[in-house]
Amino acid sequence: MKKVYIDTEVYSEEPLPKVGAAKYFEHHSTRTLIVTYQIDPLIGVEVWDRTVDTAIPQNLLDAANDESTLFIAFNAAFDRQALDNVGLHVPLERWRCLMVASLALSIQGGLDTVLERVGIPYRKERDGARLIRKFCM
Repeated sequence: MKKVYIDTEVYSEEPLPKVGAAKYFEHHSTRTLIVTYQIDPLIGVEVWDRTVDTAIPQNLLDAANDESTLFIAFNAAFDRQALDNVGLHVPLERWRCLMVASLALSIQGGLDTVLERVGIPYRKERDGARLIRKFCM
């Protein structure tokens, strides 16, 4: 079974915590800016920068159309809606949510906290987080 690990960055004039993800994606200003994904570990992480090219990358489209491919994300409900927002539809049953899996194991918190608690030495770059807040909020 193939797996696509995915993360999206989205811009909206509407504050997410105030309205929830469904209404957030319905807002006229909401748009998916960047999709980072990994399909093939040998190729590594790829970036679809929608501010440069709005055409869906062929390998991502192929993965979405392959019924045996799973899409995996932390907070998959958000990333699923972000992909739907750009016309890339992946059926719900093919999504796996790492946040839900973490909660099922009684590991609470955001991605950084979960990774720390399971012993994975990964941290988001502080400057990257600052830039995401600047351009996406």
